[in-house]
Amino acid sequence: MSIKINSFLLLSFFLFNFYSTKAQNNAASPSSGELLIGASDFVFIESNDSISIIYYEFLNKSEKNIIAGNYKDAIRDASASIALKPDFFKAYYTRIVAYLKILDYENSLADISTAIEKSSPRYELYFNRGILYRDIKQYDLALSDFNKTAELKSDFPYAYLYQGECYFSFNDYENALRNFNKAIQLDSNIALFYYDRSLYYSSMKNTTEELNDLKKCISIDPNNSSALHNIGYSFFKRNELDSAIYYYNKAIAIDPIYLKARCNRARAYENKKQYQLAIDDFTYAINALPSEKFFYRRRAELYILNNQQEKANQDIKTFNQLSGN
Repeated sequence: MSIKINSFLLLSFFLFNFYSTKAQNNAASPSSGELLIGASDFVFIESNDSISIIYYEFLNKSEKNIIAGNYKDAIRDASASIALKPDFFKAYYTRIVAYLKILDYENSLADISTAIEKSSPRYELYFNRGILYRDIKQYDLALSDFNKTAELKSDFPYAYLYQGECYFSFNDYENALRNFNKAIQLDSNIALFYYDRSLYYSSMKNTTEELNDLKKCISIDPNNSSALHNIGYSFFKRNELDSAIYYYNKAIAIDPIYLKARCNRARAYENKKQYQLAIDDFTYAINALPSEKFFYRRRAELYILNNQQEKANQDIKTFNQLSGN
């Protein structure tokens, strides 16, 4: 199961909110809302010894570099703090944020695991590590961490959402649906929960429930281009081509470079024998991603249907070149 908005963004938000809140409010503690990692989570060293002073100098530099987008410098400074006090876990949090920003999953996992070892049980740490395991498709390890998250904080809906995704990856559909339902029961106002459950229903070929969840998703998040696209595709599978095109149009209006939506809209146009409109969509896709050989093959097929053999021949030639023939 995959979603267009990668769950890395969710993890990055939870980890980074502490720093962005400090930058915006010039305060160590957020004024409202629950953050998975916030200033109140940290126990500061009550000491004026020289090592502690230097530790915080490096840590403050690291946090400032994160806010400024200087992630490699942030890693360097956080590492200096860790070298001074390796058993104090706050600097690991800081370095995790920087590693995530450069998509260094290996070191992010290492730091989260170290933080888990050095701190009391914290649901946000197990959840964050679970997301990383999920994104590198180590679903058994991810599920273990999401189970621990739910054990530590039973009212945290995202734990059940990602449990559901893990069970889905194991083809354990009963537990997948049970956990998706649990997430929605805990918070019925999050579009992502309905979107993920719609993917489950799609796989089960339950188009009625799939559409219900997708429509609920866009009622909460009207600009969710993935949900709009999937509504279009659901109508396409039923050969309701005008409705399919309508929703593809809405998805593309929100995200003009959503190439999957353009390619699927082209299929709908092709089935309506509106070949030039289908060609136009693949031309856009080729201009956006000229190295994708599939686009040339599909446009060649459409040129043939539209009695433009010479242009079809050119696309076939390009397709063969990209294929190494």
